[in-house]
Amino acid sequence: MTLSVLWFILIAILWVGYLTLEGFDFGVGMLLKILGRDERERRAWCTPSVPTGTATRCGC
Repeated sequence: MTLSVLWFILIAILWVGYLTLEGFDFGVGMLLKILGRDERERRAWCTPSVPTGTATRCGC
């Protein structure tokens, strides 16, 4: 494995971690299609983000 491949993998892992865990709106927006199987579950995922104002950004 060359150094450039190692750096590419490292940066890819960091970006995925950032987009999944950084902000609740990014994380919920990415995972909503997987974890929210129906409208009730989608609302349950988005409800905690309402007081911060991020509910519209995560597609809720």
